[in-house]
Amino acid sequence: MITYETLRKISMQERESNKLSQLPPNFFSDVQAYFSKKSQVKTEESWEFESARQFFQEILDRREAKILMHALYNVRSGLVPENMSESETEFFSKIVKCINEFKDVKKSMTRERQIDTVAILEPLPEFVGLDMKTYGPFSKGDVTTLPKDVAELLVSKKSAEKIKV
Repeated sequence: MITYETLRKISMQERESNKLSQLPPNFFSDVQAYFSKKSQVKTEESWEFESARQFFQEILDRREAKILMHALYNVRSGLVPENMSESETEFFSKIVKCINEFKDVKKSMTRERQIDTVAILEPLPEFVGLDMKTYGPFSKGDVTTLPKDVAELLVSKKSAEKIKV
């Protein structure tokens, strides 16, 4: 059964630790029943109702922040936090999936930004690369760094020669 003291105690536990606190079984449904019951109580006890709501909101906010941090740690280390509810586990899994997808995008962007140094073998007018950036104009004998895909295209057309740095 959830009480004002239970919420206060769990709130303190969440505040004092980086780990998720162990919640009582049926915590969220019990809290809902508690608030439903307390909302019908006399006004002299309304301070308890408001304080309990603040404690509950703090519990939710702190657990959410911890789950976000644990998701980052999970992507780096593979460690899964303990004491998550079913809905928190689902939230955690979605965040981990999003972080992994973002990491994949970052990796592909890094690959695209790889550059090669080339020597220009013939005069080239200004042109737009696949990244929609403008390159050139170049004169015969110029040495420049270009994105890998642009450099490879110029080398394949015999307009440039790769230089090892």
